Amino acid sequence: CLTVVPLCAMSFICSLLSLAAFSARALLQDVPARDPLRAYLALSTPGTAHADAFDFLVGQWFFLFQTLREDNSFNPPRNVLWKVWKSHDGMMVEDEWILDPVGSNKPRVTLTYRAWNPGRKLWEITGIVPGEGSFEPGIAWGSGDDRLLVQHYGSYTTRIRYYEIAPNHFLWRADGTGDGGKTWQADAWKMEATRVP
Repeated sequence: CLTVVPLCAMSFICSLLSLAAFSARALLQDVPARDPLRAYLALSTPGTAHADAFDFLVGQWFFLFQTLREDNSFNPPRNVLWKVWKSHDGMMVEDEWILDPVGSNKPRVTLTYRAWNPGRKLWEITGIVPGEGSFEPGIAWGSGDDRLLVQHYGSYTTRIRYYEIAPNHFLWRADGTGDGGKTWQADAWKMEATRVP
């Protein structure tokens, strides 16, 4: 007797196996931050972007994700599996970001929806963590080969930069502020992405 596994269950199992395989083989070294500009950008004057600005992100990526401690040292890197696809005739770029669990916790999943706004010539973004329910709105645009993003997590605001973007690799860093931009914590979060073959 054959048991048929639903397609969505198979997809979830494959994702878990991919993340487990990456977790087992990843060299947990510090995420590089090679650009002195960090994630600097002017929040009050966003730029513009094209409708294909996030095409480079489509596919599956393994990430190392690192957060900054209060003493300005970094926590050990954690593994992330990031799955990205286009929808609605290319007008949206959606993703599922799965952070490796710590201890007995379940993986943390964040969903992000990027919608192309042709009137503003930029991308409007919102993230959401299932089970928490709060939306994390933002906007994104291009600057040369980089992608810049401002996103709000309640009273905490991040300015984010995707840089050194190549077909199979890129770097990502975020500065954060909890006081409306008067002071910034440099490299509060940083990530390094490698495309899944």
